[in-house]
Amino acid sequence: MWAAAALTLLVILLVVLRAAPVGVPGQWTIAPGTPTWSGLFYALPLLGLILLLTGAVLPKIENAGPAEEAAAVGMLAAFLLAAQFAIGSIGTFGPQEAFIAVTTDTTNRYFTESGRIEQPAEYLRDYRKRAAESEGWQLKTHPPGPVIFFYCIRRMVETVPPLKRAMLGMGRTLVDEENYWRKQESLAFLDARLDDSAEASGWLAVVLLRLAAAVSCVPLYLLGRKLYDRRAAFLAAALGGLLPSLLLFNTIIDQLYPVVGLVALLLALIAVERRSLGLNVVAGLVMFAGLWFSLSFVVFIGVAVLMQAWLVLTDAETPEFVKRLRRLMLLFETLLIGVLIGSAGVYLATGLNLVGVWAMCVNANAAFNSDTGRTYLAWLAANPVMFAVFLGVPAAVMFASRAASDAARLVRQREAAAVQLLAIVTAAMLGLLWLYGANLGEVERLWMPLMPLCVLAGADAMGAGRITPLILIGMQGLQALIFRMSLDPLGLSRIVQDISTHQ
Repeated sequence: MWAAAALTLLVILLVVLRAAPVGVPGQWTIAPGTPTWSGLFYALPLLGLILLLTGAVLPKIENAGPAEEAAAVGMLAAFLLAAQFAIGSIGTFGPQEAFIAVTTDTTNRYFTESGRIEQPAEYLRDYRKRAAESEGWQLKTHPPGPVIFFYCIRRMVETVPPLKRAMLGMGRTLVDEENYWRKQESLAFLDARLDDSAEASGWLAVVLLRLAAAVSCVPLYLLGRKLYDRRAAFLAAALGGLLPSLLLFNTIIDQLYPVVGLVALLLALIAVERRSLGLNVVAGLVMFAGLWFSLSFVVFIGVAVLMQAWLVLTDAETPEFVKRLRRLMLLFETLLIGVLIGSAGVYLATGLNLVGVWAMCVNANAAFNSDTGRTYLAWLAANPVMFAVFLGVPAAVMFASRAASDAARLVRQREAAAVQLLAIVTAAMLGLLWLYGANLGEVERLWMPLMPLCVLAGADAMGAGRITPLILIGMQGLQALIFRMSLDPLGLSRIVQDISTHQ
């Protein structure tokens, strides 16, 4: 525990003093940021409330009734949602920074593109051509899910006037009139292209993305409850809600991905437990929903298959092995059937060939790495460090400790039943991603969906007492807070300055 705390302080010091580059110089680095100090007035008490709640819940959670258990997890989700807003307001542009991230074309071309849709079916039918011809890399390297997500938000605002008024009112409440973005000369470019509907849509997107980030603690808790116990599950939910990446990259579409991946994996495990092929098809459909947004969700199919194989085949006696292997193959087939049903449904409704889109994304990603001059060996060294740091040093230390311990036990005892499956499966998937090298940089954002699994795998290694876990959660929250004050992960200051200069 003390090693984790000392390492966390060292990383914080290096970032605050800018003594080490956050990335690979000359290829990709995260720019330093300028904090809005007034945000600490809200952020620090919320971190304190999360610690108080966790400290109060830990001794009682194992014996809590359903209502008490639900209330504890619900309160945690509410506090984490408030923390998303509070910590998100510490960046250079204060509470409006998330709005700028959502609505600015450079950081979120999906939002701009969604405003150009007139007929969704027609747009989807032509998406592959539109994406290939796009000037930016975001459309070229992603399926249409993000664009349709923001289109749906725009339609909600346009068809529900009270919602539009509420979002406009919320924006003016979060950002006082004196500092409101319409009044800032540096942000005048926004006023030129955003009408009230687009503005309200931007704020609604901020709310929904932050809500998705906060409620990811619920499926994470349920997954932990199934794999470990209630105590470890609640620790993981609290620690996972304070991931530096989840709080730094707000609000962009990546915040939506962890909750989708966790729900898919939870359904896949319940399907094994209940021997329900139908439920596994549903898990496959949720996997498809993830693939609708990003091809990176293929890793969750890998995680689900490995975990299902582990659960089905572990402790199988020789006469039963073939029978269990047949059941595993059925599970794998039904998972893929769910994905195929989603793909076929989209094709029949719109004519969009998603397989072709996914192939385009793979090729475009390789072209992006080449055009931006990113080199395999440089990021082979940097990616594990970047991932561990933005996972949160306390969470990374716990995960590494658990994965190493389970791997050593597996090698020594040669029995799969002797270890927990999640740490080794997650480590194996991260290792494959690392060596494959599809992502040369930005893994602190791109591998974010796997971070809650790392937290959950390490939660059981946090000790049996109450003080040690609270210190680790406090250090995780402190790191996220100071990173938010010290870094500008989306480069908004530079982007806004560049756009304003060209107006």
